[in-house]
Amino acid sequence: MRSFFDEPDPLEPSPTPLLVAAAFIYLAFPLSLFLTFWLRWYLALPACIALSVALVPVCGRLPLSTVRPHLKHWALTVLAALLLACVPVVLSGVGGLGRQNHDFPKHNGLLLDLTEGRWPVYYSLPGRTDPVPLDYYSGWYLPAALAGKAAGWTAANYALAAWTVIGLALALLLFRRLAGISLPAAWLLIACWAGLREFGRLILFGHPWPGDNEGRYWTLLWNAPGALADFHWTPGHLLAGWLSALVLLSIARDKSHPAAAVVLLVLTAFWSPFVAIGLVPFVGLVLWPHRATVLKSPITAIAAALGLILALYFHAHEPGTAAGWMSSFYDWPSLAITYSWFILLEYLLLALLLIPFRHFLPRPWFWTAAALLALAPLYRIGIHFDLQTHASRPALAFLLLTAAFALRSTGLPGAGGHRLVLVLVIALGSLDSLRWAASALSRYRLGPPPQSWVARLPQQSAEDVYNSQYRGLRQALFFRLLAPPPVQPLTLKPVQVDMLEPVLSIHRPAAGFSPVEYEWRHPVLWSLGPESILSALQPPGARLRLNLSFRWAAPGQALTVSLDGRELRSYSQAGSPSGVSDSIPVTFAGGYSRITLTPSFWNRHPQVIFPNDTRPLAVLFTELRLVEAPR
Repeated sequence: MRSFFDEPDPLEPSPTPLLVAAAFIYLAFPLSLFLTFWLRWYLALPACIALSVALVPVCGRLPLSTVRPHLKHWALTVLAALLLACVPVVLSGVGGLGRQNHDFPKHNGLLLDLTEGRWPVYYSLPGRTDPVPLDYYSGWYLPAALAGKAAGWTAANYALAAWTVIGLALALLLFRRLAGISLPAAWLLIACWAGLREFGRLILFGHPWPGDNEGRYWTLLWNAPGALADFHWTPGHLLAGWLSALVLLSIARDKSHPAAAVVLLVLTAFWSPFVAIGLVPFVGLVLWPHRATVLKSPITAIAAALGLILALYFHAHEPGTAAGWMSSFYDWPSLAITYSWFILLEYLLLALLLIPFRHFLPRPWFWTAAALLALAPLYRIGIHFDLQTHASRPALAFLLLTAAFALRSTGLPGAGGHRLVLVLVIALGSLDSLRWAASALSRYRLGPPPQSWVARLPQQSAEDVYNSQYRGLRQALFFRLLAPPPVQPLTLKPVQVDMLEPVLSIHRPAAGFSPVEYEWRHPVLWSLGPESILSALQPPGARLRLNLSFRWAAPGQALTVSLDGRELRSYSQAGSPSGVSDSIPVTFAGGYSRITLTPSFWNRHPQVIFPNDTRPLAVLFTELRLVEAPR
């Protein structure tokens, strides 16, 4: 155990200033692209110069003469970090490496629109007279989209994977130096720690998660950060959370450039406003002892100006995001037990074990982190509690840094016992990641989705409550006065959907269907009574074909296919006893459209067709695809 958690050589000069500078540049590069292309040229030029000046304190005075003799050794360490960083990325689905989930239509759509669209990106949407701007935190995507503009869609995907690997490798190297542990140990804590959520589902519901499902949603309310599944769902937020926390701790220890903490906060906000909110208390703790100096620093003024630009950009977002105290959405007393188990298993047990080692962090940080983790679930912003998930990331990072320190501590009474218990807790907290990795490997896919099947970002879901998250207001101050006028707005694409494909091309495209099942290794799908719906936001005049093949569940059945209430086809078991195979031309009027499949009867309504199955099974599809019609 001691060799695995072995610390870096204390005799070599610390590369921490180099790593901090690299992390600042990594976080700043997307913001520099944003300032260059999302602002009018006479604003973009001074804004980019200001950003460069703000980076000088951390990037302008690096001790290169003292570190040059150790570059060969450090090059091997960097290579090892890059190889370790590849492991979660090649499983994650990022860039088409690994299985993608139903959140990837958003990732793919945003990457494609940033690749194909003129910056800033605008859309021409049905029912809107003015172009609608894209308004979303896109720090993770912009460098890859820039590569895509030069070399195409496939290059953009692989560039996104490479960009993610570089960011994770930086986090591993910084974690190693700050906590004094080995790279494998840093990898374990950054990539695999998932709390004790494997036991949460068992406690609350009496059974564990199925083998192919990650447990991050085990309360059916909150999503705790951590685990390999984070790379699968929210890699941009994950990188922002880890890098901002690690860099801020470096700034706090160095004490020579406290104003750099304000710059870090602005850089983080472009990657993830939620992570930036979670970073605010710790930035305040860094700044407070130096408040007089910081307030007079020109770096603070520059950071404030850049922060104002970002604030105006995010404020230009369409209204409607769910926000408020949990008591305004749910009956809070009924959630108290769930909340208590969530805090206990995700954070509290770990925090209690780390109390004897809290001095590793600056004095108030440990208790601030614990308080933030406990309070974040009480306030909701976003459809899926985005604030709680991502604002918790810096605080959790500080706890895991303390855990790393505890694992190598030998000077405290009882430290050996603490370390043994901590190793056990971390091992149990990695079970969710191991299970998820096994599932990802069993259904591994390689290669980005075809460009023709990737919908525009405002089409990424069949439900507007999701699509509205990405739309801005053309009349908002930022887009009226600061941003260039729209040039060549992107038009919507015909949305194609293969319902038997495990990786859907859009989010929530259907209702009234069973999950995909397998019959002799071939995917099949049941439609359910009383109706099944296939829906999407389609451009006006989109011409597609509905290709379907299905078998009847019982004699005498019939099935009607309609588009927005207008009948397209009707089939009967009497006319096609063995089943149906057909291709129906469909022309969409534009906007949200619904293809409805209505059976005449189904299992247990009115008769029992399948005695051992209580589901309202209607007909069994072996093909159900909405594809673009040949030109």
